[in-house]
Amino acid sequence: MDHICAYDPHTAGLIPQNSPQTQYWTRNGNRSTTWNELCCPIVYNPQDSGTMAILLAIKLGAKDIYILGCGWGKTNQSIFDHLYNNPKNVQKVSNIKIKLLKRYQTDFKVNLFFVCEPFAKGFEFLHFEDLLLSI
Repeated sequence: MDHICAYDPHTAGLIPQNSPQTQYWTRNGNRSTTWNELCCPIVYNPQDSGTMAILLAIKLGAKDIYILGCGWGKTNQSIFDHLYNNPKNVQKVSNIKIKLLKRYQTDFKVNLFFVCEPFAKGFEFLHFEDLLLSI
């Protein structure tokens, strides 16, 4: 893996960093000796690690971004819920997140392709089989 994004500083501290080739990223204001900081204007502030990974891909020059198995719209659970003393109950799909993703597409002229169940209008949704055929 080339890049890992952790939105929450608590979670970042729990992720083992055992790959010297991997770059580790966290949100603005949480830089450490081992975690890079993804800085951006407030209008593009990521909502979570998923939107942070998309913004990082944009900053690294990607124009076609494929998001595989994000589960947005299917569940609000996270694979990291067990790491929190007080698990958050945050909607993974919100109007704010949808507007942010559409802003990324428009302002940065990128294409977002989601390989998951559809969760909102205005995005490309692919089946995994379709993705395999396009490679």
